[in-house]
This record gives sequence, structure tokens and C-alpha cells, in this order.
Amino acid sequence: MKTSPKTLVISTSSFVTLFLLIVQIPQYCSGQGLEPYKWTNRVLLLVDTKFDSPELQAQLQLFQDQIHELKDRDLILFSITGTEVRNIAGNTIEMDNTELRKSLNIEEGFSGVLLIGKDGWVKLREPFELTAQRIFDLIDSMPMRKAELKTRG
Repeated sequence: MKTSPKTLVISTSSFVTLFLLIVQIPQYCSGQGLEPYKWTNRVLLLVDTKFDSPELQAQLQLFQDQIHELKDRDLILFSITGTEVRNIAGNTIEMDNTELRKSLNIEEGFSGVLLIGKDGWVKLREPFELTAQRIFDLIDSMPMRKAELKTRG
């Protein structure tokens, strides 16, 4: 009995889907410090080399002035600098900075903002400085946010 080698046939669309999934895996926050917030909160990360950099402080101030808007959108803010992670009040929190940077594919020297959706995926990655309204408009355009607003009435 002669057997023929098996060949794997993958359609072009399946290949593209698989490729995009593999490329996006590093952009997912699973198990890297943000997991407790998944499906509960959106996370805004302000990334810079130093906590006292003028760019990070200016961006932080924009959001500190918008606490009600952050709460309304279930948005939690952290700053990532050097080897530490801080909350919006500036207090250092226990979170693995190295793994967080790796899992979210944050390049060395990047200074800017990352928005992580409730599903754990990166929704925005931009250099400083962004207006708070731009972040809020992006969140408000998301299907999950629209559904939240609908259920609130």
C-alpha cells in the first residue's frame, strides 16, 4: 500500500487572517499586568523615559483635569517610565514594567500614549501630546462604548 504525502492547503484569506493574528499578538495585554482590568476598564498608558519629563507631565495634567470624563468611560490611567509604573496620582504601583512593555510592543525611547480597550487590545498608539477630547471621541466611537451608553439610557 502506497501512501501519498499530505499537503496542507490554506486559502489566501485564511493565511492573511493567521498572519494578522500573529502580528497582533504582541499588542494584547493578557497576563502582563493589565489582566485585572480586562472587560472592566479601558487603560490609558502614558509612556516616557522619566516621570518628570515636561511632555508626560503636560499630558498627565490634561487628564487630571478630566477625572469625571475618565470615570464615565471606565478609563484608568497609568504612566510608565524607566522601570516603574505609576497611577494617575503619581503613586508607584506593583506592575511588571518590562513584561508590560514587551507584551504591548512598546519600543525603547517611545514617548506617547497607548489606549487599551476593555478587550485588552491596543486601540491607539500615538506620540505626545494628544487632547483628552481625541481620546474620548475615539472611545465614544467604539461599539462597546455605544452599547454602554444605550444600556444607561
